[in-house]
Amino acid sequence: MSPNEGGTTEVASVKIKYDPADNILLITLKEKPLAYGEEITPQVIAHYSKDNELVEMEVLDANELFSKKKDIYVPEHIKQKAAHIQRSSDGAVAGSI
Repeated sequence: MSPNEGGTTEVASVKIKYDPADNILLITLKEKPLAYGEEITPQVIAHYSKDNELVEMEVLDANELFSKKKDIYVPEHIKQKAAHIQRSSDGAVAGSI
């Protein structure tokens, strides 16, 4: 899938969907209802379940963000939540995605 085609890609239980019309990349880690979101950067929003589990990441202006060669700062508490999801998913999501 090229960045301009749109569509959904699944890796284990992770779903990655790109919407070219709105230029949004959505990375779904779990199939749970969303309770709230937290802005990580002006372009990245983390969405959580009512149990404070990281459910999905939303990347706004995805083409712009990924066309730049730069490091993306991810707060430590987000890294810890993501690591927990990888460990608790019985190997369905292993390593870096």
